[in-house]
Amino acid sequence: MATEVLKKISRYIQEQNEKIFAPRGLLLTDPVERGMRVIEISIYEDRCSSGSSSSGSSSGSGSSSGGGGGAGAR
Repeated sequence: MATEVLKKISRYIQEQNEKIFAPRGLLLTDPVERGMRVIEISIYEDRCSSGSSSSGSSSGSGSSSGGGGGAGAR
């Protein structure tokens, strides 16, 4: 029964990432992937840079924030 709820939560987070967060340059990480300890939101910085002339200067997904002890940029 508990695994059904976790699967529903994972599907909901994935759906919200696609519809709401990703178009705004954000990514909500499924808490199950972090041991149900943190809620992690990654910010894609290269989406926000409007005056950058060099492509590919960003290294990774940007900065991440969480409840401390986060995994950092991937």
